Amino acid sequence: MLHLSLRRGRSFNAWKVTTSHFSTATNFSPTPQTSPVRLRNLIGGEFVESDSKETIDVLNPATQEVVLQIPLTTTEEFKSAVSSAKHAFTSWRNTPITTRQRVMFKLQELIRRDIDKLALNITTEQGKTLKDAHGDVFRGLEVVEHACGMGTLQMGEFVSNVSHGIDTYSLREPLGVCAGICPFNFPAMIPLWMFPIAVTCGNTFVLKPSEKDPGASMILAELAMEAGLPNGVLNIVHGTNEIVNNICDDKDIRAISFVGSNTAGMHIYSRAAAKGKRVQANMGAKNHAIIVPDANIDATLNALVAAGFGAAGQRCMALSTAVFVGDSKPWYWNSIETRELSARIVSALLPRDTLQLSYYMSTPSDLKKKNWGGNCYFGCLKLLLTFVPFERVDGLIEHAKALKVNAGCEPGADLGPVISKQAKDRICRLVQSGVESGASLDLDGRNIVDVRGKNVQSSDTHRKRKGKAVMKTLNTVKESEWMLKFGKLWGFKMAKIKAKIQVPGYEDGNFVGPTILSNVTSDMDCYKEEIFGPVLLCMQADSLEEAIDIVNKNEYGNGASIFTSSGVAARKFQNEIEAGQVGINVPIPVPLPFFSFTGSKASFAGDLNFYGKAGVQFFTQIKTVTQQWKDLPVQGVSLAMPTSQKT
Repeated sequence: MLHLSLRRGRSFNAWKVTTSHFSTATNFSPTPQTSPVRLRNLIGGEFVESDSKETIDVLNPATQEVVLQIPLTTTEEFKSAVSSAKHAFTSWRNTPITTRQRVMFKLQELIRRDIDKLALNITTEQGKTLKDAHGDVFRGLEVVEHACGMGTLQMGEFVSNVSHGIDTYSLREPLGVCAGICPFNFPAMIPLWMFPIAVTCGNTFVLKPSEKDPGASMILAELAMEAGLPNGVLNIVHGTNEIVNNICDDKDIRAISFVGSNTAGMHIYSRAAAKGKRVQANMGAKNHAIIVPDANIDATLNALVAAGFGAAGQRCMALSTAVFVGDSKPWYWNSIETRELSARIVSALLPRDTLQLSYYMSTPSDLKKKNWGGNCYFGCLKLLLTFVPFERVDGLIEHAKALKVNAGCEPGADLGPVISKQAKDRICRLVQSGVESGASLDLDGRNIVDVRGKNVQSSDTHRKRKGKAVMKTLNTVKESEWMLKFGKLWGFKMAKIKAKIQVPGYEDGNFVGPTILSNVTSDMDCYKEEIFGPVLLCMQADSLEEAIDIVNKNEYGNGASIFTSSGVAARKFQNEIEAGQVGINVPIPVPLPFFSFTGSKASFAGDLNFYGKAGVQFFTQIKTVTQQWKDLPVQGVSLAMPTSQKT
């Protein structure tokens, strides 16, 4: 059970216990409560209790405890939120841009003040580690900082004397009421991608947080109001499909920002676009990394593990597929460690007074010279030749196995649970489909293997005793799996006991450990579908051209990376790869806010991306003004097309 509480601070009005009117946000705890906290909607500057009797439980993914509840907002309440935003727009658009910027300056200051509170809320509701939750907030904070320069970002253009005494200039004006629909995986960053840019441009906003972890959005809303955002400029409504459809259909909403799945994204894009709305939709991904043989081995392995398993793989820019090119196939297999592991197992099976590591690397004829028993030697050699495949990924596996799966609040946790039981079931199903399609399951995070001495059964007392010694020697899941293979060769009857990953104290958590599938091909479901979990797929290519072709044939185009020390290879990759964001020796090439997040292909719908210059363009419309100020002589009426040519 988690034992967390937010540090005490000012009262947050967004939270309400159903049996009382006091706020619990200043002492926010995921431990069970007699009456769960029920969130309110933010409408017209007031946190309003919904009339809806229907609610959704927000669960802590590490414990399954109810953290709070959200109402399924009624259509009337939604219309009230849009009406409040529309009413506030008239005065807010005429507020000087310098004043709007000052609100953002204050907001970034308040976010820094309460970043620990936000991070803890994210860890409680979403499950990611505290360190990762801080990163979630900070990457959103960078967009707020970017919005502080809106006076420059929103500048139009001016050309003097385009014709005789005529000047032309363009203005970037706000659209009106805009809306944002958020996913669960970044409870702070994605809302901060949306409303700070929108409102600093002069728009008003209606935000729908994810129903799985809405708390961070509510805290950010209160901070925005404390920073000076006027009533009605930012509104928040809770709900699911009905609210999404209302956002798409409402005639007063001019633009919609969305981040989430392809199914939801394409539904929103098509439905809203049919009503004449602007839409920017960041959707699914299958991000690839190509590993060239001249890459830095240690740096590349570290990058693959960090980008593949960070946030339990629940990032739209998570690195889900590694394509190893040519001679990079064997270097990620740590042959030295494999030989040492083999020697450890063999040494445990043979008499201790004959242990010589060099003997295990000897030829069969050399082995026969030793008085240890010929069958034993040939068994060792057979094992080494049979169960040390050339194209294994033990180097990568060793890195991944070192990661600690635990509740996000626990010290030393590298990755926490996935968001829900349903998400875990889907991840496990796709992993299993890969295995059934012929992929090699090199590291299985779905289950743990519990191999103990008591499970070694044999009529040979000596082998049984030595088998127990091996069990005591091996202390990782992967080594235990190797022991099972040795046991079959040596005649042991071994029992492989599978159980769900259980983190002490969090037995009900939605935990999936790092999982690695190799020998994956492009026709497998585990490759074609976005897994959105801590699963890394490994593929092989004989050349850089073949690797690029693999990436380009995938329908998604959020990001792709290459690891190499060759500028020629990097430039070829940069020019030929079909992805919106390209990393060169960078595993997750998400740009800082002065560039835009430029997903492409099936990963994005719309024509103007998030933040950066494109983000400002999305939330503004161009007005072009042509003016003439001079005394004109009376020349009569001319119906000819005006031109700049003097007649």
